[in-house]
This record gives sequence, C-alpha cells and structure tokens, in this order.
Amino acid sequence: MDTQHSLTSQVQVVLSDCSGDDAERVLGALHGFFAAGSGDGDGSRTDRSEKSTAWTGVFDTQSSGSSAPDSPVRLSGPVTVELQGTCPAVKAAREALEKVFGVQETGHVSGDQEVEVGLRLESLDGAA
Repeated sequence: MDTQHSLTSQVQVVLSDCSGDDAERVLGALHGFFAAGSGDGDGSRTDRSEKSTAWTGVFDTQSSGSSAPDSPVRLSGPVTVELQGTCPAVKAAREALEKVFGVQETGHVSGDQEVEVGLRLESLDGAA
C-alpha cells in the first residue's frame, strides 16, 4: 500500500462524553465501513471501565471494512465525536456516521492540510 495514499485517507476519531458500550457501538459501526488505519492494529482503543473518558480509532477511509451496518445503531445517549484528517477523509467518515446515527455538527476548524470537525451523535428514529 502506498504510504502517502494511506496517510491522506486516514481519519482519527475521538469519542467522549459517552459510555464504553456506546463507544464500542460507534467504533464498531466505523469498522464496518472502513479498515483500520495503518499501524493501529484493529484501529481502535476502547476500555469499558468506568474511569475511561475518551476512546480513539484510526480508520482508512479508502479501504473497505468488514461489513457496513444495514440499519441504524442504537445509542444509550448522545456521543461527542471529533474527526481529524484531510477534508476527504473527514467527509467520508462523517457520511458513514450519518447512515447509522443522527449527526449534528458542533464545531469545525480548518488547517492548512487537515480539518477537525466536532459532532454529536444520537440514535436515529427506528434504531434497533
């Protein structure tokens, strides 16, 4: 795999203000859409302990994941998400999240070559 291609298609995902179960649901949904980013094992770091306050994942938005969810995913409450990467990578990750969650943008910061977008995820109506 071309390393430069891989880096430009990677998005870093940071989840906070949620339970470990909800973090696993969000990261699991992203694993369905995208492969893990290079050098990051399965692409995510989750810890279901009560002391955890943030969960992270790195995904390659140009590589297919295991199996994209075919229906909305239920969350127990809102989840705060930060996406960071190139504009195309962040856009792809956001569009994937919009397929299975209700998504509201909470912030947007553009840099020279990267963008950071804050999102709030909630269950879509009809989520199982």
